[in-house]
Amino acid sequence: MLIFGDRYNLIRDNYIFPLLNYKVDVDKLEYNNLKYLLKNKIKGVKSTDHREYEIIFNKDDLLKALLGEIDYFYTRALVQYFNIIESKNTISSCWGVVTHYYFSFFTINTLLRMSHRGCTYLNSNDANELSRIITAFSTDLIQVPSGNYSFSIVEYDDSSDLSLLLKQTKKGTHEQTWAILGKLLDEMLNNKTKDDEYTFLRNIKQISDDYNINFPSSLRNDINYKPQYGYKSIKKEINNYIPDLNMEEIVKNLLKYTSKDDENYKIKMSALIGNFFFIYSTKLLNEYIIRGNPSKEAQKIKSHFIKKYGFKFPVFPDAI
Repeated sequence: MLIFGDRYNLIRDNYIFPLLNYKVDVDKLEYNNLKYLLKNKIKGVKSTDHREYEIIFNKDDLLKALLGEIDYFYTRALVQYFNIIESKNTISSCWGVVTHYYFSFFTINTLLRMSHRGCTYLNSNDANELSRIITAFSTDLIQVPSGNYSFSIVEYDDSSDLSLLLKQTKKGTHEQTWAILGKLLDEMLNNKTKDDEYTFLRNIKQISDDYNINFPSSLRNDINYKPQYGYKSIKKEINNYIPDLNMEEIVKNLLKYTSKDDENYKIKMSALIGNFFFIYSTKLLNEYIIRGNPSKEAQKIKSHFIKKYGFKFPVFPDAI
């Protein structure tokens, strides 16, 4: 069964290949991220309508900021994965589910930035600083509200510039992150050729449609904050399902999905989806590492960290 086919290749070609000529070293990460870019690297403003801000940047600056955020979120996901593996038999089942959720959350943020989109939170200081800068490029006084924003890169024919479209959203950070993943899934499924890859991705979309795309975050909220879950953990009524990175097992279990209104079954589906997209992100990152210009220091640090746990990433085949 071909899991990584034309749709995967489209994501790789459209979004990873433009990053190949860039790198961000570990000591430059604080200067290559979206917040720093918005405060220090704006080149112009194209529009400021309806709490949407289309902001022009030098292409090199914007793509390096994106690459820095990819490195940040993937590293967070990697550390979280090893936290899960090390502690799966020693922590409560409830806290295990919460821990795995954050692994999935960092993974999805990685994948979104790999596909040139995502969301970010602007606090009052961020918003005031951005208001001052945008006003300087505008004929009007602009007040950017604080809050959550989705973002995506807008392509132009001008090879030296790119634009970032920043849209305010009423959704929280977690809800917005999963909503953007839903749109990415829709984008992948625009190619309706009924092949193996379509069937598998459509099954993930079906799970999201049945339970709501945001269901991993909703589960995490319930388990982390509702008082009855302390006792559920003591009585072992919550199953902390931790799949490994075996592609065949992940795909087989996701394809066997049937809609069930059962909490532990939802936890299992959430964990499987998180692990699949971690594999997806890892494959895309390896495309950049093999073909591009990665930071040798960043690669060395990650390699030493992985070896410390005696872990070796399996080969993730395109087909199983």
